[in-house]
Parts: sequence; C-alpha cells; structure tokens
Amino acid sequence: MAQSNSDDLAERIMQETNVPELRELCKEAGVTRDRGASKAETAAKLVREAPDAAYEYLGEEPPEPGYDVVCTCGLEDHYDDAEEAVEAASEHADDCRAWTGASGLGGLNVWSVEWGHRVWIRGEGWTDESVRDD
Repeated sequence: MAQSNSDDLAERIMQETNVPELRELCKEAGVTRDRGASKAETAAKLVREAPDAAYEYLGEEPPEPGYDVVCTCGLEDHYDDAEEAVEAASEHADDCRAWTGASGLGGLNVWSVEWGHRVWIRGEGWTDESVRDD
C-alpha cells in the first residue's frame, strides 16, 4: 500500500464511476470540482481532499495512518511515528542486504500511508523533513 496509494485509489474511483457519479460523490464529500477538470483530475482531487469518502464509496476501510517500512527482502512493518519507522528501517539495514542492489522504487524505504510517498530512503536519508518531530 505504499508508494502510489492515492494514484491507485484515484484510478479505482475512475473505473467505478461515470462522470455524473463522480461529480455527485465530490459534492457529497464537500470537494469542489475545478471548472473544466477532467475525470482523472477530479478523481485525484477527491482522493487528495476526501480520501475517506473515496474508500467508503468503494466499500473499503481507509488504511491505518502512519508509516510503512518496506524492504525488497519482503519486510513490511507499520509504525505510527515517522522517527520510529526510520529507526526500525536503519536497524533492518544493518541485518539485511537485500535492499543494496535494488534501484528505483525498490530497496529499503519508509512510506507515508496517508500521502503515499517516500519519507526516507536507505542511502539518501530523509526525503520529507516535514514529517519529522510532528
């Protein structure tokens, strides 16, 4: 559920709705649709501003807020705090070398569940300082 949670959710909303349904969903969720926005832009805005409404429409529970530690070795752990997640990832890096040869979106990463982006990458450090010490 890491990296592209919001992209995946927006894509599923697009597949499950027609334009009038999507407009109505936005209206019910209190999301104002930009004039002339495409269906994809509208779905992305809905997911950005009211993700719970999108999950509810699909009959799903929203993911638990927090941070996922994901490694190419198969490790997937969840933490409530970004600092704890990064500490766990750093400790894992000392014991696991599966992440070393990975590139791109592989490797050892800490992902924000809420925003669907990496906040820490092994070898690069923090990518999103705004989540530190919240």
